[in-house]
Amino acid sequence: MLRIVGLTLAVFGLPGSELALAENEQHIQLRTTDETGCYITDGKFTSPTIGVAAGLYHEAWFPKERALRIINVALASGCDIGEPDDVGSTPLIASIIYNEPA
Repeated sequence: MLRIVGLTLAVFGLPGSELALAENEQHIQLRTTDETGCYITDGKFTSPTIGVAAGLYHEAWFPKERALRIINVALASGCDIGEPDDVGSTPLIASIIYNEPA
């Protein structure tokens, strides 16, 4: 499983994404796949932005308020909250598994 250890401003390309920054020693360069910002990629994998942010919510090193901000910005941009990732998991499934808010 890929563990995202850092994000950069240009990653999401969504309005307000400057709040999505995390500072760590190592950075994975994520970027949106199109102008909607509904999918992000590192060049090897592509996943729904909301799903990635939902996964980051339970990571101790990533600020919860930033994960929520990413989700809110993606929703405001028209991204589908029910979009499954490459293994079929949705943000709702992740929230149940991790006992976190959807």
